[in-house]
Amino acid sequence: MKALAQGAFVRWTSIDDEGEFSHVGQVAAVSKTHVTLDTAHGVWSIELDDGTFTNARKPRTWNMRNEAPLKTVSRAVPAPKRELSARMLEVVKVVRANPGLSRKEYVVLLAAECSMSEAGASTYYNTARKHV
Repeated sequence: MKALAQGAFVRWTSIDDEGEFSHVGQVAAVSKTHVTLDTAHGVWSIELDDGTFTNARKPRTWNMRNEAPLKTVSRAVPAPKRELSARMLEVVKVVRANPGLSRKEYVVLLAAECSMSEAGASTYYNTARKHV
């Protein structure tokens, strides 16, 4: 083969664990150690001593573009809202009746008024904020 020239089409043949393979590409650049090929699979930088380079013809489909298939996006129908439990309704009522408190104050208040632990009051308060 003649020297690798920029713009020329070449077939690169090499061997890996699965056996021999080859790819056709257009030479984009040549350095002392690497060849940059523009292939159908992207731009590759290949060491000169990795396989062989032979002259190749320009593929018939080189200038054709395959448009990416259209993706159909379907929007999920939101699930119907569940009714709030009696305890959650009670928590929402307490939170609405006492605006302006800090989170910590709400937790202590809910624990006392709704007969629950502070951990339970904290969880219920986080959920109740969405309904206030």
